[in-house]
Amino acid sequence: MKVLKLILFFSFIFSVPVSIAYEYQWINNEEIEGADSVTEVKPLQVIFLDEPIEVVTHSASLRLMQKYSVYLGTEWSPGNAYRLLKTFESIPQLTNNPYHVEPTVPYSLWKLTRKHIQGDIEIDVRNRQTIVTVSEGAFTYTEPRLAEIEGVEGRYFSKRLHHAVVRFVTDDGRDRQAIEYILNKRYGISLNVPDYTELTRHTTGEHAARFTTFKDEEVLDLVNMIEEFPTGMHKITGLNYIIRRLDGTPHPLYPTAPAVAWTQSGYIEFMESAFLEQGADYIHRLILHEKAHFLWEYLFDDQLKQDWIELGGWYENPDDVDGWSTTKQLEFVSAYAHGKNPNEDMAESISHYIVRPDILRSRAPDKYQFIQDRIMHGTRYISRIREDLTFQVYNLYPDVVYPGRIIRVNIDVSGEPEADKRIVIEIELHQTGDLDTAQASSVRIFSDKGTYFDIWLYPIKNGIYTDTGHILRGEVVLSRYAAHGYWGPDAITLKDAQGNERHQSQTDFGWKLYINSPLADTEAPIYVKNSMRLSLSDDMENGRPLQILTAQWKIIEQNDIESISARANDESDETYSRHSFNFGTYDKQTGLATVKLIIPDYFQTGIYSLNHISMKDIALNTRGVYFTKPHSSIRDEEEILDEKPATIHIKTTNPDSNPPILDLNWITVTAEPTNPDEPNGETRVDITFRIKDDISGYSKTYIDLRDPHGVVHTFSHLHSDYYKTYFTEDPFDFKIYNKTIILPVGSVPGTWGISQMTVQDKAQNILRADFTEIVRFVVNDMSVISQYDVNGDGKIDILDLIMVANAFGTTENDSADVNGDGAVNIQDLVGVASHIGEGSLEAPTTHNLTANQIQSWITQATQVDDGSPAFQSGIRVLQDLLLELQPEKTELLPNYPNPFNPETWIPYKLANPSDIIINIYDSSGSLVRQLDLGHQSTGIYQIRSRAAYWDGRNKLGERVANGIYFYQLQTDSVSPPLRKMVILK
Repeated sequence: MKVLKLILFFSFIFSVPVSIAYEYQWINNEEIEGADSVTEVKPLQVIFLDEPIEVVTHSASLRLMQKYSVYLGTEWSPGNAYRLLKTFESIPQLTNNPYHVEPTVPYSLWKLTRKHIQGDIEIDVRNRQTIVTVSEGAFTYTEPRLAEIEGVEGRYFSKRLHHAVVRFVTDDGRDRQAIEYILNKRYGISLNVPDYTELTRHTTGEHAARFTTFKDEEVLDLVNMIEEFPTGMHKITGLNYIIRRLDGTPHPLYPTAPAVAWTQSGYIEFMESAFLEQGADYIHRLILHEKAHFLWEYLFDDQLKQDWIELGGWYENPDDVDGWSTTKQLEFVSAYAHGKNPNEDMAESISHYIVRPDILRSRAPDKYQFIQDRIMHGTRYISRIREDLTFQVYNLYPDVVYPGRIIRVNIDVSGEPEADKRIVIEIELHQTGDLDTAQASSVRIFSDKGTYFDIWLYPIKNGIYTDTGHILRGEVVLSRYAAHGYWGPDAITLKDAQGNERHQSQTDFGWKLYINSPLADTEAPIYVKNSMRLSLSDDMENGRPLQILTAQWKIIEQNDIESISARANDESDETYSRHSFNFGTYDKQTGLATVKLIIPDYFQTGIYSLNHISMKDIALNTRGVYFTKPHSSIRDEEEILDEKPATIHIKTTNPDSNPPILDLNWITVTAEPTNPDEPNGETRVDITFRIKDDISGYSKTYIDLRDPHGVVHTFSHLHSDYYKTYFTEDPFDFKIYNKTIILPVGSVPGTWGISQMTVQDKAQNILRADFTEIVRFVVNDMSVISQYDVNGDGKIDILDLIMVANAFGTTENDSADVNGDGAVNIQDLVGVASHIGEGSLEAPTTHNLTANQIQSWITQATQVDDGSPAFQSGIRVLQDLLLELQPEKTELLPNYPNPFNPETWIPYKLANPSDIIINIYDSSGSLVRQLDLGHQSTGIYQIRSRAAYWDGRNKLGERVANGIYFYQLQTDSVSPPLRKMVILK
């Protein structure tokens, strides 16, 4: 037993005798923090706010005092003190120098509370002294705990306390030096760009005035979400900067994008739309999504990408605007993941894997397993909702059926060529029962000029609109000046009330919408330079004064304007852009556009700048115009892209910059089935909550309910004054509000919960209350190694492979049956092969067996052959596998699928290396298409990633007609017999 005898000297603000001798003992026990004991002495006292306060003196507490000037009240246990210390040590920050008499870090007194606190931490600075209150709930999963999931041992923990301490270290995000230090040291990222022109030289080519700083809550979200990645993914080569665009301005290349990752240029940019009125779930997933693009670019190898492409049914399609299409419709976490490409699919899947894993497990279990095994090193995430905000839904007959696939599309266009067109679209879904219906769906339809319109398709039955149905219909009037030619959707997503989604691209259904428009206008409205004017006028509403900010500018437009909008910014870095909730007006005779923005007395005082306008004409051509101030970083030779913004000074009497307050300890939720005798999922949910505000008054709340499948159902609560400019009640007093929700028939049974509430006041200040906690399960290194370490020597190598090969075909060898399916087979062989070389946990890689791989294994086995029967038997099994992968003769195999529409894969076997050509003929013997596959080695070309691919087009790129076609394999030596395939549309 080691006893440490210390003499403590405290002379600063402690009311302790000058010298106290005592004994201290620390013993390592089963707890991570160990156990310590100390000779009982009078508790230390510190003076805060002129009052003596006792603080604890166990070892972790002393370390917090010495290094971080953190003093803990007597309610702190040694365990919680240790957890706080380890959390502080994980965050790069300024610390005290032990050789200096005066501390570098200001003192702070820390208290614990059992109450729920926004962000789990409350920082109170009074008379230049800081008192910090932390919620005990933040400590629950801070310390890694041993656990076992599905037979795999590991530890589970959360970063909840880390996120709270980051708030303290960075002064709620206001201390940008502290933020920059954390981002740079822990994640290799910076928010400070020395030269925006150079950074964007190969992307958007813009100057610094187009960008701004992140808001306090935004930078905290950035730090906290990057921290949620596994430690090995914190720093990614190639990701150097994260930047923020000016409020109110869209991306110049991707106007609807909330964020863009430029992997080749080393930065991620976020737009205001990434944060404005968004909930925590969306923001967190978006941050993870954008960083995941850098994993795809710099961390994933070609084999992993190819396996993901095959898993998602992806194939390159030059006719798709994104260059990719997929054969699958259901296995995606979002329409965006389905509608883009494998890279976006991966980014969406990873973001959900971390923030909302249940939705990935329920919709795409194979993708969930892929990410768990191949990317996350076995790490799993669990999203827990605050226990008292959960409730039960009962259902004997849950609706887990996806909407039916589209089997009919009717499009009717009426109107003369030089007149407006009335378009009626009707789609019919495949019906197998009453559950495969869909709700109303919005579809975006594009012209080949890039213009688009949105149309809602509503369920209809017997001519009457219904909530759900198998037939959906919608209509829209398109201007006579709209683009001439073919219009079509990139994809159609169908949803039902339970959140089941089917995503279909244009390759999944027939579509032809032709607009004969000889008057087509392809020129977007033009802003007349230097015509922007701002003016201010007074007005009244219900006896209360307000101001009207009017923006006017000239437009050159040959026809007419459909909509205009403008966004203005005040001088505060913490407010978002202001805009009118109504579209502006346009005088065709004078060419004058007018937008009016109401300025109540609770908006900010100061200079308002108009930084962006958007104009759309009736032909749906859109143009945006930026107004920015050149910064000093602009060099003489650089082009000034934008006109300077029009500005105006506005004085208000009662500016409001604080978000509303939601009482986190006064939220209740109750749920009862509407049919308790035979519950069918229809459930009455009653939610009660308290809100107050300091100035402008409460406006609205978005309430997210998350079901057991991870699907989020969003509902809104609007204050009775929502449509009024001013709050008519007393905003300072807490008021209780109620929201009743009726969950539909078929709702998923199990535990639901309130996952988040997003509360906004009338000044557009936002409070995001996130009631989820991301708990991480990290496997012990040896739990995976031991699975594939057949001979138990602590590493996975060719010896383990030989042992599996020796037991090949048996059913009573537990060690060689590494996947536990009861038999030693090819899956076990490949499983061990995928982990060869591992001596610590790595992301396993699934292999498609090739002759070269088998030959490599045989070579390695021969080099270490000890002559034993086991080695000889194992080598023979590998040699037999090699023969199977080296065909004795060249063969052309049946294509799949067959019949097909519009694509198919043509497999074959090669006995010898050869130049390969696939010839496709129609029934008359005419050559339709020739697929030149180049030189290929011996092997079996059967899976989609290796077989020949035909997209159903002729050599001119046109779709071929229905009918019978023949295909032939042409090699250097032999040409196997032709085979037949059928296109059936």
